[in-house]
Amino acid sequence: MFVLAYPEALDCVIYLDGYSNKYIVSGGTLAWRINNPGLVRRIVEFLRKMGRLGLMVLILFFQHRRTGLLRSMIGFL
Repeated sequence: MFVLAYPEALDCVIYLDGYSNKYIVSGGTLAWRINNPGLVRRIVEFLRKMGRLGLMVLILFFQHRRTGLLRSMIGFL
């Protein structure tokens, strides 16, 4: 499971897991790279408790696409 994510370039995101392994995601759409299909934007810091990993231009990163999709469906747009 990923514990941190941050942008490396405009088309690249780096994820770190619990063992400090790096996973580089590049290409594709922004929504795909950050596991946020609805491009849910930052609202308040409590969203970190709901699965957010990182932040890029006020758009949230999520551990899994499923988590990002669920957050967008429950009204955090």
